[in-house]
Amino acid sequence: MRARTTLVWVCGVMGVLAGVAFGQTFSQSFESDAVGSAAGWSGGQRWFDPTPGAVAAVTSTDSVSPSNSLSVTDPNGTGFFVWRDYGGLSSDGVQDITVSFDMKVSNYGDNIAVSPFAYNSSVWGGDTGGSGGFGWPVNTNLTVENIFSYYDENAGSITMLDSTVVGDLRGQWIHWSGTVHPVARTADVAVTLLTGPSAGATGSVTGAQFQYGVASDYYGGAMDALRGLVIFNPASASFSGGELLIDNLRVVVPEPASLALLGLGGLALIGRRRSR
Repeated sequence: MRARTTLVWVCGVMGVLAGVAFGQTFSQSFESDAVGSAAGWSGGQRWFDPTPGAVAAVTSTDSVSPSNSLSVTDPNGTGFFVWRDYGGLSSDGVQDITVSFDMKVSNYGDNIAVSPFAYNSSVWGGDTGGSGGFGWPVNTNLTVENIFSYYDENAGSITMLDSTVVGDLRGQWIHWSGTVHPVARTADVAVTLLTGPSAGATGSVTGAQFQYGVASDYYGGAMDALRGLVIFNPASASFSGGELLIDNLRVVVPEPASLALLGLGGLALIGRRRSR
């Protein structure tokens, strides 16, 4: 009977530790989403002023992995704002969070801001940080100067891909991947060209600071409420005839650190049982 009890404890604890080690994942390749559907994405002019101005719809006309992707357009020809939650997952303010996806953009009149680690208390609940109801500590941009950059509060804009070196970034599929380190308040981000003459070219930053509020810890407790991503073009900018395509979204959010402590507590209990 004692052996069976111990086995149950071991299996349970190993399951907990496996969850801690590999985390929870959310992925969306749009293959199982109906063409024309929003597939869980929402759009507007701006997140904090969601006037209709962005339409998200699954398309089968272009993709990285066959045969669907998400198309975001702005019928008003101004700017757009699109967002997606992590499928109900949330950060815990301690362990790293990783996001990756593929994107392709054309015909934009201002920077396309790409911020895959976001919080918004009115949309998703959770802490607000020093910024109030919403924020995104990691800000990368596909700029009108045709470069892909990361914005660091101390270092300023850091170029990751430059069209003068790798060719035109507009109309090319680009793979974006990044990890946020909530405790250090830093991020690692890499972008890779998937198409075009310079396919395979890559650029990255490692241990970069957040976009602002580093000294004041502007984002505060909201590091435990990173629950989605936002991508936007300023509402005053022209996006007439433009399109943003998104494919192969993948999010890895570790289990809360408290579960790791629970697992360690279980191992300690097993050790005590064996010592008797």
